[in-house]
Amino acid sequence: MKTKNYFIQFCLIFALGIQNLSFGQITGLTSNLCPEVLYTYTSPSGCDQYGWTCYGCVEGTLNSARNIINVGTNLDGTLYAKVAWDNAYGGVYAIVNICDSLDVFTNSIQITSPSTICSTGVFSATLINPNPNSTITWSSDNAGLSIDSSTGYATRVNGYNGSANVTASYVCEINSNSSQGRQVWVGLPQPGSLNKNINSPPFCSGTERSVLINPEVGALSYDWSSNNTSILVVDGNGPNALLDAGYVGTCTLTVTITNTCGASSKNYFAVVSDCIGGGQVLAVYPNPASYKLMVQVTDSLSAAPQENVLGQPYEMIIMDRFSRKVYSMQSTEKTTEIPVGSLPPGLYYLNVLYNGTVFQKQIVIKR
Repeated sequence: MKTKNYFIQFCLIFALGIQNLSFGQITGLTSNLCPEVLYTYTSPSGCDQYGWTCYGCVEGTLNSARNIINVGTNLDGTLYAKVAWDNAYGGVYAIVNICDSLDVFTNSIQITSPSTICSTGVFSATLINPNPNSTITWSSDNAGLSIDSSTGYATRVNGYNGSANVTASYVCEINSNSSQGRQVWVGLPQPGSLNKNINSPPFCSGTERSVLINPEVGALSYDWSSNNTSILVVDGNGPNALLDAGYVGTCTLTVTITNTCGASSKNYFAVVSDCIGGGQVLAVYPNPASYKLMVQVTDSLSAAPQENVLGQPYEMIIMDRFSRKVYSMQSTEKTTEIPVGSLPPGLYYLNVLYNGTVFQKQIVIKR
């Protein structure tokens, strides 16, 4: 019976010991903590010196996969872990040893702002678990947006249209600086270039081509259109559009972007070509033309050594409506400019002779 009693007593002592080591053993600061400041936590002797784990610590030059900067044993036998908390997010993190875990409340900044500034606007920031000594300052990376460093009051300058980055910076403790940035749009939208040249390679009749314009901060809508739906049908979906080429010819593709300040449009020149086959394609633009006409001959089977030069020359002849030759020239360039400013306005026919094939286009000179 004595043996059994001793065993029961041992089990009780062991269980009580585990209970004592499992609750309330880690000590250290738990709230209003600044990011990237070194803090020390202690745990009683008898725990595992290397049993620490830190959730939310600074990544980088740390000496263990647990994100603990340094661990060790104090002279009194207690254990310590030195950690610095991450600046990426504020909120609840934890420092953990096999004896206990301790929730830690860190400081962080969150910017509240409009996504678009038409003339003026006010930016504000909220500190999560703020340190009493925290101060916030504001700045803008673009001269087109002026911002008061202390109040966050922003003003559009000199009719600027474009993007800007607004930054809120704060000092949490000495040598503890942190910041958060926010990209905003200032003024009217400014449509940029398409993600590809829709005319190179030639846009063949009866084919489709997708395009994309850079999305803009604060954009409310993207409207796509064509000035000639017989030549080109446009189906827009946000910053993306699907182009469906119909009849051969030239037209204008337009995108209009709207934000809270208004709307802006941009035109793109589209040429739908007659793709004959055999790798040979002829494109003529603009049509109607005023002072110059561009002729583009593409041959995917050509073994020309240079990208912009064909393997053999082609001849271009312009005939008037009475079948009289009014212009002719030869070229090996894939794209050639023909001056037509001296030709009277009217209807003409362009004949291109290349590789044993004659291509004919009806063109109009108009002023």
